[in-house]
Amino acid sequence: MFNVERAVTDELDRRILRILMQDAHTPFREIAAQAGTTVGTVHNRIKKLREGGIIKRFLPEIDAGKLGFGICALIELKIAGGQLLQVQRELSEDPHIVAVYDVTGEMDTVFIGKFRDTADLDRFVKNTLQHPHVKETRTRLVLNVVKEGFSPRLEE
Repeated sequence: MFNVERAVTDELDRRILRILMQDAHTPFREIAAQAGTTVGTVHNRIKKLREGGIIKRFLPEIDAGKLGFGICALIELKIAGGQLLQVQRELSEDPHIVAVYDVTGEMDTVFIGKFRDTADLDRFVKNTLQHPHVKETRTRLVLNVVKEGFSPRLEE
C-alpha cells in the first residue's frame, strides 16, 4: 500500500512534483537529471504518486480566453434544503462550469464558469434559476485574472 505520509514529506517526491507542475510532459530522463536520481526511480515514484491519488491526472493548462471564453464568472447559489449535492451534480455537467465549491455564509455553493460572452453567461444563469431547487443566484464577473491555478506551491 502507498504511504501518503511519506509522499507528503519526502523531498525527492516534492522535487519530482515541482518539475511536473512546471511541465507535465517533461521526459523521465530529464526529471531524473533535474531531481538527482535515476529514470527508474522517477518512474516508480510517479507510479506510486498516481496510485496514491497525489497525482490525479496530467492535463494541459488551457488559456480559455484564447479559445473564445473571455468571461469568467463566480456564480453563487442558494439551494433548497437537502438538495445541495443533487443540484451541484446536475449543474456541474454544464460544459461552462470548471469548478464547484461548498461554501460557508449566506450562499450554499459557488460555481466558477467560463463563458464566451455575456449572452452565454445570461443563458446559463437564467437556466439555473429555472431549476426547481435553486432559490437564489448571485453572479460576479472577474475583471482581471491575477493568478489562476489549483495546485499548491511545494516549498523547496
